[in-house]
Amino acid sequence: MPFVCSMFLKFARQFSRNEPISYQWLSRNIGHPFSVPHSLGDLVHLECVFDVLDLYLWLSTRFPDLFPAVYQVRDLQEELDKIIQQGVTMITRLVLSSQQTNEEDVSEDEDFSQLPKKVAKNLLKGRGKLTDRLMAQGLLTPSMLNQLRKEWKQLSRIEEEPYDPKFKKKRKPKY
Repeated sequence: MPFVCSMFLKFARQFSRNEPISYQWLSRNIGHPFSVPHSLGDLVHLECVFDVLDLYLWLSTRFPDLFPAVYQVRDLQEELDKIIQQGVTMITRLVLSSQQTNEEDVSEDEDFSQLPKKVAKNLLKGRGKLTDRLMAQGLLTPSMLNQLRKEWKQLSRIEEEPYDPKFKKKRKPKY
């Protein structure tokens, strides 16, 4: 959304100078030509670009003399729509293949007895909404997932240690 807002401000600046927002100006500012997105972040950005093109078309109905490239922008929207569809297809394939890889990489001997059954089952399978999103964005790999499991296991052991009322944390004085 910040991209759409910044483009709206650029439109407003051009408008205030009474300068037309040409197809060349628009292409330069939205990063045309586009490439197929390889992550969810790229896909979200392309959807924001599509919103900017919608905004351009909406403004062209009210100010046709300052937003003259209506037909070119519609063609650009069609091109962008095809690229977004290709990206969704590719990212879906990546998510599905990463889920299959996760199921093969996860060892069954890890102890998840302290976790709720549903959470433990999802961790063993490498599935879960957050896991899927992070894997699709390329922010999480199977080895990183295993490392997180180990750290979570260590933290759960620390939390199980008995509470000692004699040991108190020192608080920082308020100034």
